[in-house]
Amino acid sequence: MKHRAAIIILSVALFLTSFFIPNANHVLLFCGIILILFLIVLAVGITTPKFNYFIRSINKLQPGEVCLSFDDGPNTYTHQILDCLAKHEIKASFFLIGKNSEADPDTVKRIQNGGHLIGNHSYHHQTNIGWLSTKKVGEEISKANDILADITGKQPLYYRPPFGVLNPNIARAIKNNGLKSVGWTIRSFDTKIQDPVRIFNKIKKRFKNKGEIILLHDTCKHSVETLDLIIPYLKEQGVKFVNP
Repeated sequence: MKHRAAIIILSVALFLTSFFIPNANHVLLFCGIILILFLIVLAVGITTPKFNYFIRSINKLQPGEVCLSFDDGPNTYTHQILDCLAKHEIKASFFLIGKNSEADPDTVKRIQNGGHLIGNHSYHHQTNIGWLSTKKVGEEISKANDILADITGKQPLYYRPPFGVLNPNIARAIKNNGLKSVGWTIRSFDTKIQDPVRIFNKIKKRFKNKGEIILLHDTCKHSVETLDLIIPYLKEQGVKFVNP
């Protein structure tokens, strides 16, 4: 993907700099600038799925379509989220953590019975997942896959990387498990912002009706309250609610 092209460009740029610039101090300066730019691009690629730096992700839909997506469940407020979606007659996507699903299969079944999409969000949702080997990430993904398949009778087709972190190891693990990576266009930051009105205004400000995938979490009470604000607004825009 793009990281290979970036490495080639970096190598060529360093070679040309050392070849065409005779002054050693200038060579060091230009090489330093090039390396800093490369590291910035790398950091963005690691933390931003829509950049498609290591693997092509589903980051947007067709214009006029919206996907409401929820991470980290099943959790404390999943049932309230499901009640709200049912009230508004909306189908959404739930990217579930394996260990949470293992502990609460009834909620997973309710998500499935409600006609919602169930995706893989790794087994542990480890904060250090970006440092794991391809084998370890693959085990995280496959273990969650097996649990979700045992509960629902269906293999998940989609994977959302915890924290949006991607790198070559994670990209290989996703491909090895036959899954498609899913990102987002609008991040609500509902795990950090506790005011539903602020979350709603943040989503509203970024909404362009160009095929949005909105990232929320079913771990927060205020996310439930935000739904009652955002869904009527989106309906007013004439959107079609879909899943990837």
